This record gives sequence, C-alpha cells and structure tokens, in this order.
Amino acid sequence: MLQVPVATAYIGCVGRDEHADRLKLAAQNDGVDVHYMQTDDVKTGTCAVCVVDTERSLVAHLAAAEHYKLVHLLQPVHCRACK
Repeated sequence: MLQVPVATAYIGCVGRDEHADRLKLAAQNDGVDVHYMQTDDVKTGTCAVCVVDTERSLVAHLAAAEHYKLVHLLQPVHCRACK
C-alpha cells in the first residue's frame, strides 16, 4: 500500500525448510523487510483456505509460529525501543 520498499517489516518463527524460503521470497518481492527467527526443531506452519463465493474458511497448522521467542524480538535490530 505504501509503495515504498522495506517501509514495513515482518517477524515470526519459521522452520528451516522450503516453505520458509517461499514465504521470505514472496514477502521480499512485495517490499517487506523480513526478519524470521528460524528453528531446526519444527517445520514452518501451513494454512489451507476454502473459498466459496464470498465466504472463506481457514485452517492453520501453526507449527514453528508457536515457538517464537521474545528474545528474538528484543534484539536491537528488531526493536526500536531496545536501541
């Protein structure tokens, strides 16, 4: 919406897998500054969407997203208030 590269950022936890690579590439192609915490223990989450006319339902398997750690957010590179 802003039409300014890296004007927005996104953080979260992903696994070290192909889904994480796709998410990062898609976000970067849209101009989002991505700072994922990566884990070797759990795969990246997935989501299924069912769309019928104007109605939609989502089912999410959060997986790695449930393992996000506050310590990642508090790193100075991610937290303006922490600098």
